[in-house]
Amino acid sequence: MRHLSLLLALLLAPAFAQADELVGTFQQEFQNWATAHVDTFSFPPEGSLYASVTMHYLIECPSSPGDCDPWDRLGHVSVIVPQGEESESFEIARVITPYDITGNFGPPYGTGPGSCTWDIDVSDYQHLLKGEVILSSYIESWMGNENGWLVSIDFTFADGTPELEPYAITKTWDLNHLVIGNPDDPVSQYLYGRNFWVDSAAEAAKMRIITTGHGQGNTDNAAEFSNFTHFLLLDFNEFSHQLWRDDCNTNPCSGQGGTWWYARANWCPGASVDPWDNMLPEGSAGDSIYVDYWWQGYENYCRPDNEDCVPTGSCPDCDFNYNGHTVPVYVTEGQLIQYRSPQTSVRARQGLPGAMRLQAPFPNPFNPSTTLPIQLDRPGSVALGVYDLGGRLVEVLHEGQLEAGRHSFQWDAAGRASGVYFARLSSPEGGSETRKLLLVR
Repeated sequence: MRHLSLLLALLLAPAFAQADELVGTFQQEFQNWATAHVDTFSFPPEGSLYASVTMHYLIECPSSPGDCDPWDRLGHVSVIVPQGEESESFEIARVITPYDITGNFGPPYGTGPGSCTWDIDVSDYQHLLKGEVILSSYIESWMGNENGWLVSIDFTFADGTPELEPYAITKTWDLNHLVIGNPDDPVSQYLYGRNFWVDSAAEAAKMRIITTGHGQGNTDNAAEFSNFTHFLLLDFNEFSHQLWRDDCNTNPCSGQGGTWWYARANWCPGASVDPWDNMLPEGSAGDSIYVDYWWQGYENYCRPDNEDCVPTGSCPDCDFNYNGHTVPVYVTEGQLIQYRSPQTSVRARQGLPGAMRLQAPFPNPFNPSTTLPIQLDRPGSVALGVYDLGGRLVEVLHEGQLEAGRHSFQWDAAGRASGVYFARLSSPEGGSETRKLLLVR
């Protein structure tokens, strides 16, 4: 098996060579229900650094009378970080299990490889993989019988020093079942713009988005088979991305049953999931960054609560029957990962400055005016301005000294064009916060 081969290769390496370090975790863990398998494993000690870290994720089939789960399912591996009496999990890898990997589910029978290994770069999470680490392995399977998966997960820590060391991570959102296309339950209730603090010691930082689309039989065959443009805003820097994979036929699990080679919305049966990474603009250290994530407008007309739904060729059934017509959902996690020059020990992350806060504007959306409340923990000089989507200053609402406490400023947008604007609070000593404003006529 894959993990035993890696171990033997390391044991037989020449004595004079400094071998990479292999860490074994779950070994043939039987998973056949949508329940996280959680355990604690020993990893390299705190303060150790490596050039890269690779996860080797192996799935195999249970022996007779069991078999592999024939369906393509979402699976992921997370690190659980204790925080006092609470804890927070960070997803470090996501996979989609293969469809009918043994060929026993349908013709051609008995042709699949029966096992599959993914080698996934998890170098950005090496600061979480130190000391005693709590790992969670999850596959959204619903078999509940002898069928399922045997999961083995190992890590190779490659000798060397990275150019930059990842040392801090902030989860910006974690939405495991985000229904899209229903105007009565808008996505904006759950996914919206927020400010996140970048450590003053950070030499670089990036925003990572891990999104997969699932569900079919809807308008545009969403969300698994719909190629939508996704957008990310980092302060005034906008990025776009097609949530799409047209290389599903080139994965380590060839071949499979069904239509596994079709292009999909980052949901390729038998492949690991690609994250979408964007570097933060230079000069973000020691400041807050405004992050917003959305995609092109979409409404699923083929849904039970749509009174105007009429069965057609593209929508044969207005009810979700979970057999060719399933709810269109995104599973998405956002992560802000920060880097610094390599250190021999891990320093504590700096917290948010407590001097000032730009609080939620109200109303928002608005027409034609909105109120912008700010909170100062101590007296100081601050500037509050409104900017357009291109980062151009539209209006200065305040610039100068203010006493400690709560203050409110009103922006009257009469005469302004409808659209997105931003309110930004800043101080000469450094630090800023941004809020998105939506003017609707």
